[in-house]
Amino acid sequence: MQIRPYIKRKIAVETFVFQGETMYQKIMSFHLDEEDHWVADLECGHTQHVRHNPPWQNRRWVTSEIGREEHIGIKLKCKKCVEENI
Repeated sequence: MQIRPYIKRKIAVETFVFQGETMYQKIMSFHLDEEDHWVADLECGHTQHVRHNPPWQNRRWVTSEIGREEHIGIKLKCKKCVEENI
């Protein structure tokens, strides 16, 4: 497995590459699920919850419209893409 740095907005993240395919996908939009939790719609077509649930998940940005708008285009590690490629 090859590792290369990915830097955006002064945040350094390691991007893991599996068989030449990156498992990080851009956030395209957000929606609320049936339990009113925010879900990111990823460029690969998968979705991923982005909860603010301190102290386990500290994502205060997801609680405001401005915060969500600022994260459009940011890459998240897509758990479903990883599972499909294992």
